[in-house]
Amino acid sequence: MIERHTRIPIIKDVFPMTNSIFTAMNYQLPIDAGQLDLLFYTDYGLKTICPLVTTIKGDDEQLSAEKITLIATMLLNKYRHKWEKYKDVISSDYDPLHNYLDEYSESGTKSEDEQKNTTFSEDYVETIDTDNTNTRTDNLTESDNGTNGNTRTGGTDQKRYGFNSATVVGVNEFDDSITDSGTNSNIRTNTGTQTLRDVRDEDRRIDDDRTEGVTIDNDQSHSKEGYHRGNIGNISTQKLVKEELDLWRWNFVEEILHDARDFLTLPLYSLYFG
Repeated sequence: MIERHTRIPIIKDVFPMTNSIFTAMNYQLPIDAGQLDLLFYTDYGLKTICPLVTTIKGDDEQLSAEKITLIATMLLNKYRHKWEKYKDVISSDYDPLHNYLDEYSESGTKSEDEQKNTTFSEDYVETIDTDNTNTRTDNLTESDNGTNGNTRTGGTDQKRYGFNSATVVGVNEFDDSITDSGTNSNIRTNTGTQTLRDVRDEDRRIDDDRTEGVTIDNDQSHSKEGYHRGNIGNISTQKLVKEELDLWRWNFVEEILHDARDFLTLPLYSLYFG
C-alpha cells in the first residue's frame, strides 16, 4: 500500500496575485492597494494558510471575491487601531535632536461695561415770616409872621346937563382914601409818634428731581506667546540621533504585511509540492 500525503494549501493556491486582500479592504493604506497585494503574494506566497482561511475557503480551490472581502474586513478590524497609531507616528513633525519643546500661546479679551444711575429727589418748603416795625417820632413847628397894608384912593365927580346948556356942569365931587393894614401870625406844629409795621407770611415749595447716569466701557485685550526648545539633559544628542535612525529603519508597509502574514498563515512553509 502506497502512503499518499496531501499538501496543505499555501497562499498562492487560494489568493490571487492582484485584486486580493488589500484591494478588498476599505481602508486608507500608505501605498497603493494593488502593490500591497503583489508584495504579500510574492513575500508570503509559499506560506501555509491558517485554519481561519481554510474554514472560510471550504471545498473551493480558490477564495471568491466575497470571501476575500470577508477576510479583509476581519483583518482590518483586528489591526485598525494599531495601524491608526502607526499612521499618527509617521505623520508627526518633530525635531529629532531635541527632546524638549515648550510652546504656549495665550490671548484673551476682557470687556467690562459698567453703568451707574443716581437719582436725586429733594422736596422742601421754605417759609418766610417777616414782621418789621418802624417807629418815627416828629417834633416839627412851622411859623408864618407878617404885616400887610393896603391903601386905596379914589374920587367921584357927578355932572349934569342943564335945560339950556350944551355942556356938562358939575354937581358933586367926592374924594375917597381907604387904608387897610394888619399883621398875621400862623404857627403849625407836627408832633407825635408814627409806627409802620410790615408783616408778611410767605411759603415757597421747591421740588428738585435729578437723575445722573454714567456709562463706562472698559475693553482690554492681551496676548502672550512663548517658545522654549532644547535637551533636558537625560538623553544625549548622540543617542537621540541613533534612535532617530532606528526609527526610520522601521517601515509601516512592512508592518502591515507582517500583520497580514501572522493573521492569514501558519509560522512555517509548505514542504509538500506533490
